[in-house]
Amino acid sequence: MNSKNSIKKSIQKYIYHRNRTHYIKWALTAEWSIRFFFVFDTRNQYSKKWVLKSHYLKEYIILNKDEAIEYIQKYAKDLKPVEYFSLNEFGKGYRRLVIDPKRGVDTFIE
Repeated sequence: MNSKNSIKKSIQKYIYHRNRTHYIKWALTAEWSIRFFFVFDTRNQYSKKWVLKSHYLKEYIILNKDEAIEYIQKYAKDLKPVEYFSLNEFGKGYRRLVIDPKRGVDTFIE
């Protein structure tokens, strides 16, 4: 039988000491994309928000839904977004699942 202490450590490891992100992304240009973050553990200010992201500068600009729709309408190459599920166990690597409506599912570990 496992001790309460080992169970608590396991809970800490698998619930609280990970960086999870889940978002959908519309590519606008090579530099910019629109994202809707369902979860962004290490940057909670972006969870449940529409964001314009600069890929070169790594900057995020929070938008309202209407602004995001305008950008998507004007600049998106495709109306079907790519969906990302990412998990980073701090110090143990980065895992990602990408669901692309055209290319299918891809997974990788860094």
